Amino acid sequence: MSPLLGILQDEESLYLHGDVGRYVQAFEFFYLSAERCLHNTSVGTRYHRQVTPSLGGGRRLSVRQRRLAREFSSRAPFFRVDLVNLLVHSRVLLDRIIALSRRFLVGPRLPSFSSFAEHKRFFHKYPDAFSPQHSPYSRYIRDETAWFDIPVKAIRDKIVVHPGPRHFQFITYPSEHDMGILLAMDARRPWTDHPQASSVRFSARRTLCNVWRFLEWYNRYAMSAVRGTGVPAIDSHGI
Repeated sequence: MSPLLGILQDEESLYLHGDVGRYVQAFEFFYLSAERCLHNTSVGTRYHRQVTPSLGGGRRLSVRQRRLAREFSSRAPFFRVDLVNLLVHSRVLLDRIIALSRRFLVGPRLPSFSSFAEHKRFFHKYPDAFSPQHSPYSRYIRDETAWFDIPVKAIRDKIVVHPGPRHFQFITYPSEHDMGILLAMDARRPWTDHPQASSVRFSARRTLCNVWRFLEWYNRYAMSAVRGTGVPAIDSHGI
């Protein structure tokens, strides 16, 4: 997002925590949460591959294995909280970034610029609100961000913050160099919001990929919209 912020050149908003300053802080917290989760994933994967097979067999651990075991032991109690931090700050970052859309979305009927969920709901309700100038923006927000609805919004809203469905909760790792939270729903009481979901998995790696690709798309779109040079093509592959 640096190119877009460079175009905006709004130092007052940056230092007095206007829309730019709030976005920058949200990105910092998201980045730090992501760094911890990625390092946890690395430590957990290496521990289970290099240390676990040597435990319980009377084999002496090497210096490197002992060092890795100590690091794993010190970080493991924080695996869950680090994953929840990533989940929460992913949501906060998305709420902060759409505040910048106020810079180029203008008209008599406007979406929320403080809640990504409400922002997206607006484009479901009014798909042609900004047609044709910003129809690609509307289509992308509406159709290419299913990963926000579930697991990000669903778990953050109904599991982490507010009372939600009865479920079992597990930390999952290592799986394809990933770490996450697996929710297994109580089949006797289906989740009202997602009645077909028997389980929901929050993947750290998948969430990072989705958020990062969204930022890349948003940066390209917003730069073009702010400059008034037309709307770039929408690349929805890989989301």
